[in-house]
Amino acid sequence: MIRQLKIPFAVAINRSDIGDDAVIRYCQKENIEVLLQIRNDRKIAESYSRGVMIVDTLPEYKQKFLKLYEDIKKEIL
Repeated sequence: MIRQLKIPFAVAINRSDIGDDAVIRYCQKENIEVLLQIRNDRKIAESYSRGVMIVDTLPEYKQKFLKLYEDIKKEIL
């Protein structure tokens, strides 16, 4: 649908290290850009359950989310 509407899009994969690489392979096959992969991490789940932002628990994600923002901004402006 989104392709028919000619709207730019990309993918962020949550819990990207669970299971096989079928999502990545699908995105590659369909030429869909993967902008972010978030690994399965108990600390992330615990943060969500307490209402704490992931960047407060795992500061290394701050740069990843800033890059995601910049990548999206670049596409829409």
